[in-house]
Amino acid sequence: MLSWTNLGNLSQNPKRHYQNFFHSGKKRPLSAARHGEGHGVGQGGRSALRYTVMGLTVHHDNFYFSDAQIEKSPSRDDGIDEVCEFRSKVYGCELIQEGSILLKATQAVACTGQVLLHRFYAKRSLIHFDVETVAATCVFLACKLEEQPRKVRDVINVFHRGKGVRNRGLNGTAGNTGTGNTSTSNNSSTDPLHPLDTQSDQYDQLKCDLIRTERHALREFGFCVQVEHPHKFVLNYLRMFECAGDKSLIQSSWAYANDSLRTDLCIRFKACQVAVACVHLANRFLKRTKMPEKNNEHWFLLFDVTEGDLNIMCESILALYVMCAPGGERARYIDVKKAEVDVKKAQGDAKITKQVKEVEAKLSYIRSLENQITEQTERRRSRSPERGQGRGRLGDRRDVSRDRHERRERSRSRDRHDRRRDETRQ
Repeated sequence: MLSWTNLGNLSQNPKRHYQNFFHSGKKRPLSAARHGEGHGVGQGGRSALRYTVMGLTVHHDNFYFSDAQIEKSPSRDDGIDEVCEFRSKVYGCELIQEGSILLKATQAVACTGQVLLHRFYAKRSLIHFDVETVAATCVFLACKLEEQPRKVRDVINVFHRGKGVRNRGLNGTAGNTGTGNTSTSNNSSTDPLHPLDTQSDQYDQLKCDLIRTERHALREFGFCVQVEHPHKFVLNYLRMFECAGDKSLIQSSWAYANDSLRTDLCIRFKACQVAVACVHLANRFLKRTKMPEKNNEHWFLLFDVTEGDLNIMCESILALYVMCAPGGERARYIDVKKAEVDVKKAQGDAKITKQVKEVEAKLSYIRSLENQITEQTERRRSRSPERGQGRGRLGDRRDVSRDRHERRERSRSRDRHDRRRDETRQ
């Protein structure tokens, strides 16, 4: 077993030994990230690899996002919840993996396409860009980046056929009566699948959508499409700890590296950090090798990974197996526009309910005021049983002025009566 004492100069200067071990001092790794906020980026404290040409500074680590930025993604702002966004991205990654296999491309194409998909949806919303179109675009662009170009016609036919197969499977499941008969009642599920006609309007529309989405993606990426995967770091770490002969450990770590690309770890942490989490999960799962430690310091501290970051990365990978269990039901297409309509409807209903409650509260307040006024009036009337009493100074003044007016009217009528009587006597 490899121990700290056998690592030589690693315990003295682990960063320099790490760079010399993997890169032989020729250049720094592309994953040397800039300082940032949140988990992942900036934890190691290394400066980014930058190039300055004609006053324009370009670096390769401009696609790492903090947790706060991910929580406020464009899809979340449009009303899509976290679970729906996660499932849609997993579905898109499965389409990329399936499309890469059918196009007879390498695994590097599939990994690059999945990273591009996560980068794209970190800046654009699922509402405005359909996940199936974006997945096809990411495969088409990844084939170019990995120097395995494929024709647009082949990419469109592959994804069109895959969509037809999935729709056939859904129709077959819906047509199953549950009596043990696997045949379907829908005739369309047994029809052969034919490639698209390159002269049809549907093909032209799909081609235009793919090219338009590719332009949007390149503009969001800033034409900086360098991608680094954790697979090479996984192999290097295992060789470093003299575990290259354990094929099951290598295979398990490699599988975790593939599955990590279906999560958003590729835009939260560097590839070398994700590789540490993959090796840690494989080692814990197989219970094969105990990694070397010294002075109660864990082995992953050598690679600028804290225990908190390691737990976050492991939980993210394991959450994938909870949402989409291996061997269980595959991820399905989610109509996010319909989900958005449902969310807006629910928000509208909640707003109307809130307004109704506010109106009811105001009416109840007005009724309470009316009741208070009525009670005060009844209380005053009960205190003044006779006329003019209990009304206060204003009521007394009114009564006095009324009596004066009556006396004045009586005297005037008496005077008129006396005058008329005198006139009649004369």
